[in-house]
Amino acid sequence: MPKRQSTAAKKARNQQRATGGKYTELLRNQSSPELRLAAVLRTIGQQGLAERIDAAMAPDPEYDRLEEIYAEAEALSYGAWQRLDDAPSHTPAVERRRLRAEAERRAAALKEAKAALEPYWLDYELHLHDDDHLLIRGVVLMLAHAGKAANPAPFAQAAADALHAAGDWLWLSDAIRYLGTPRRRDARVPEWLSLVDALTGPDAPQQASAREACRLLAEAARMPSRGDEDWTACAELTESAAALARAAAGGGH
Repeated sequence: MPKRQSTAAKKARNQQRATGGKYTELLRNQSSPELRLAAVLRTIGQQGLAERIDAAMAPDPEYDRLEEIYAEAEALSYGAWQRLDDAPSHTPAVERRRLRAEAERRAAALKEAKAALEPYWLDYELHLHDDDHLLIRGVVLMLAHAGKAANPAPFAQAAADALHAAGDWLWLSDAIRYLGTPRRRDARVPEWLSLVDALTGPDAPQQASAREACRLLAEAARMPSRGDEDWTACAELTESAAALARAAAGGGH
């Protein structure tokens, strides 16, 4: 299935829109916190989870090709309609008809490009948050390891970067509570989150921060989905956990 856009993909797409560069080349130049998390997971024996994260973040060449076509068609369509809107009132009728015809032609091309992507978008909706669950699991395991490691910084840093890369605590609050199949809310919290209840380790500030970040993520995962107050409360817990992960990496709150 097509995957949630990784942070690298989002950065590449934003750069393409800003600079007009080629998306596939910009993507190759990005460094992904998700892939760095997978690399560090391998160092603590989590090979299977690391491989699943790698697979989830791997680009789909056909999807990327269609996305590039869509982004170009979107920009051209916007520009054509903008030129029509900006035409002075004294513009000759023949020129207005030409501008309108161009705008309509660009709109038709955009509609065609969108239709080509719709099967991917539908599949994305059906598997909403699947990839986020992998990342959250990786973050929790990484912070749990940081909470007992003599040098917690590299593990906590990988976890913090992956959390902060999402950039939207409300989105993550949905993901962390959306722990069953995509159409089931308030599903049972996975067993791997229960490990935080038994976490122990050195009392040093960095390790303690890592363990507390784990506990906050577990608390967030157990939040119900009754209304906006639960949504925002979960987002606040997730944001606090991310700040503690930064502290555990030695970056302070």
